[in-house]
Amino acid sequence: MTNSDFEIVPLVVPSRLDADDAADFLGLVDARNAIWRHLIGDDSMAFSAEDLLPRWSSQGADPIEGFVARVGGKVVGRSYASRPRDDVAPEGTVLVEVHPDFRRRGIGTALLEAALEASRRTGRRSLQNDFPSTAIPGAPTLAAPTGFGSIDRGDPGAEFAITHGFVLEQVARMSRLALPPDADVLRSALADARASAGGDYDLVWWLGETPDAWLADLANLRTRMKTDAPSAGLDVTEDPWDADRIRAQDRMRASSWHGALTVAARHIATGRLVAFSELTVPEDQAKVVAQNDTLVLAEHRGNALGLLMKAANLELLIEHFPGYPHVVTSNAEENVHMLAINERLGFVPWLYEGAWQRRL
Repeated sequence: MTNSDFEIVPLVVPSRLDADDAADFLGLVDARNAIWRHLIGDDSMAFSAEDLLPRWSSQGADPIEGFVARVGGKVVGRSYASRPRDDVAPEGTVLVEVHPDFRRRGIGTALLEAALEASRRTGRRSLQNDFPSTAIPGAPTLAAPTGFGSIDRGDPGAEFAITHGFVLEQVARMSRLALPPDADVLRSALADARASAGGDYDLVWWLGETPDAWLADLANLRTRMKTDAPSAGLDVTEDPWDADRIRAQDRMRASSWHGALTVAARHIATGRLVAFSELTVPEDQAKVVAQNDTLVLAEHRGNALGLLMKAANLELLIEHFPGYPHVVTSNAEENVHMLAINERLGFVPWLYEGAWQRRL
């Protein structure tokens, strides 16, 4: 797709970053980082091309099709469409990002159209995405239909989503914890959580590759993650995990990160893992650590396992990987229990995201 001002072309994912066809991918990384720098004012959420290439190269779990916008040969925006593996669900994900210096020229709309066409071609019937929302003093707000949280109606991402037929379904809070955490807060949280868990549970942990003994249990937990987490009005279909998929994810993370630091709660009576929480640790210490999935199976909630795992994982992080600036995480505003755990550990609100959906 071209016009006199810009062109939209499919992204070529290079086999190596020094390959002849790597220019667009390298430009995509630069544009992505510039957009985040504009949003938060620093490079703590930046990724290198080495960080991102494994995700784009790994097409087994969640196939992804990308597009870039060029102006004068320079990549100034990107979009993608992804779908669950094996087409097990009718919903998919789209992303559109345009460098702030090149907005309001039709580039975002053209990038979205390319992603929509890719989604239709693969049979998607609804599309979802999260747009980080900037605070605009005095701007009218748009409340989530859940009754929890709101975003500024005049935020560029919100305006773009509404203009293109997306509906706000949920608001998520991105929270940030300065490292190292307060030692007294962490000690108190661990003591209280251990007392609540009692003698029915213990913790196991690992860095990087998932031990063989826990593959089946972790696959069950990851499968439940999608359907057990608060999803508001978003279309959600179970997306099964198995040992092969976990191994593929482990390999992808190991290729450019230290990997995931995972803590899991084992139910002693059955010997099964019934909860897990993970942190992904970048190799660059200037970057943030990501608090990714945390899940306690519904039948084991009420025992402070979420607090226990998160606090224990933070202890492991500062022991094995000191020197990182922050941990960041995102939770639905209606997930008041998990937000309370975060606040207990010292996380503070940082950004808000609108979870949007468009049915095709």
